[in-house]
Amino acid sequence: MIKRIFSFLVLLSVSVMLVQAQSRFALLTDIHVTPGARSEKALSQIVDEINGNSALDFVILSGDLSNMGSAEELECVKRIVDKLRIPLYAVPGNHESNWSQSAGRKFNELWGNDRFLFRHGGGVFIGFSTGPYMKMGDGHVKREDILWLDEMLKKEITSGTRLYVIAHYPLMDGLSNYRDVLAVLDKYPVITQFCGHHHLLRELDLEGMKCVIGRAMYTEGEQPGYNLVTLTADSVFYDEKVLGMPAERRFAFANDNKSSLYSEKVNSVVPEDIELPEDMKLELVYTDHASLFSGLAIDKQRIYWTNSLGEVKALSKEGCTLDWSFSTGSSLYSSPCAAKGKVVVPATDGRIYGLNARTGKNVWTVVSDGPFVADGKTDGNFLYQGGFKCFYKVNLRNGRVIWKSSEPDNYCQAQPVLTADRVLFGAWDTYLFCLDRKSGDVLWKWNNGGDNRMLSPGNCVPVVADEHVIVVAPDRYMTAIDLKTGSQLWRNHDFKYRESIGSSIDGNRAYAKTMDGELVAVSSRSDDFQLDWIVDIGIGYEHTPSPVLENEGVVYVGSRAGIVTAVDTTTRRILWRKKCGNSAVNRFDLDRDGTIYFTLIEGKIFKITKK
Repeated sequence: MIKRIFSFLVLLSVSVMLVQAQSRFALLTDIHVTPGARSEKALSQIVDEINGNSALDFVILSGDLSNMGSAEELECVKRIVDKLRIPLYAVPGNHESNWSQSAGRKFNELWGNDRFLFRHGGGVFIGFSTGPYMKMGDGHVKREDILWLDEMLKKEITSGTRLYVIAHYPLMDGLSNYRDVLAVLDKYPVITQFCGHHHLLRELDLEGMKCVIGRAMYTEGEQPGYNLVTLTADSVFYDEKVLGMPAERRFAFANDNKSSLYSEKVNSVVPEDIELPEDMKLELVYTDHASLFSGLAIDKQRIYWTNSLGEVKALSKEGCTLDWSFSTGSSLYSSPCAAKGKVVVPATDGRIYGLNARTGKNVWTVVSDGPFVADGKTDGNFLYQGGFKCFYKVNLRNGRVIWKSSEPDNYCQAQPVLTADRVLFGAWDTYLFCLDRKSGDVLWKWNNGGDNRMLSPGNCVPVVADEHVIVVAPDRYMTAIDLKTGSQLWRNHDFKYRESIGSSIDGNRAYAKTMDGELVAVSSRSDDFQLDWIVDIGIGYEHTPSPVLENEGVVYVGSRAGIVTAVDTTTRRILWRKKCGNSAVNRFDLDRDGTIYFTLIEGKIFKITKK
């Protein structure tokens, strides 16, 4: 009798432990809410249904809350999810970090941060942002977030703890530095990753770690729905929940850590390096402790850059030592400009900072209503700078605004082009603008005939030759426009153009990198489309908007995967090719002495010189 009682107590104790070890939560991902649309109503209904489910402990929202990352969209989502009666934890998706009209600031304002860590039921749940950040490209985990990930897990993971990872992108190809993230997670008892982005309910095996891609709120031909996850002491159960219908079991796997996560498998095209000619040298100049999303400014003494921690830095060319650093307090996406003894920094806090180039001291500030994410352009005593629903001409010496145009109806992203009397730039409102350089008046504006903002020439630096303006855009067309009138001369769809373009030194050719990894050269002075030549540079699928640069008969092309390719314009063959890292090349910058600098998102700064 005593033995039976003891056995019953043991079984009861084990049962209680199993119940205590359980976590049940709802996973919402890719809800893409637009105020007034069916998505708003569906999210409200899902929140009501979750509130009626007493078995749930919390809700995780794993990105793509919105379509354009606008304040209106995000505030709509927040207003609805605030009705939840259980805790909510959220990370942004690419539609909050890439398309954001607040440069990511609105998400942090509403949810407190773009990363989280909490404990529940014997597990640690950690979430972080995966980008991309304010321009098209692969996803990317910021350097400071990887350092935070390692630091937090060292503190929080103890014996018996199970780790669950939440991010918008799955930790695989498509996330440029997924290997760096997995190298950190490999130290800890990771059970699985919960994510979204691909919209289709799917289970993946990342070399021993299970990864579940959740269903989007709307999938093609489906009623709105979400995902339910139950964690027991020995299992992970994953259910699909269509609104108003019973949950259906989709996946089940062991709730334990099986093997190493780090994978050597490569899914993207990684061509073999081609060595540089003997008279050329490629070298790493500096590695930052944060991510870099922009190019450099260069003067006689220093190079200057901005980073994702909001820092502006100055590096001495002679000794490669940091001369100064200035903090703006928020992530920076614009390249600085250096002219007239100033370093000009457009910032996401809505300010343009004019810093003393020698000391880094703030000399003047221009305050705007929205964030700056575009590169500016200086000429003479003036800065020409695009922002959110605005464009400025500023006196470099004192920061006085000469004129301000409020014509753009969204944010500007690329560097403008200046002619003798005109300023040309694109915005994410479908238009390419031509302003009078003296007055700021709109002389003309062009669009492709559609109203889809995501197909705007918003991150293209136009090529201008004689009376021709040439642009490429995500609509996959190259277009030539008459500089004087804004009338369309021709459009070409023979290749998969995107946002990467450049000009020959003599102005006779426009170069474009295609989404198939080709370099296309076309006549920039013809009233009709004329293809000069095309070279397959062997990098495969490509979409990073890094501008193309020609210098001394060589065209330099950057890729999403850190590959730099140099093409000889005479032989029209690849001169050399080098994989310099795993993330996108931001921009090439040419110094007066012929040195070429470029940056990678992962924080690296390189230079190319002649020996």
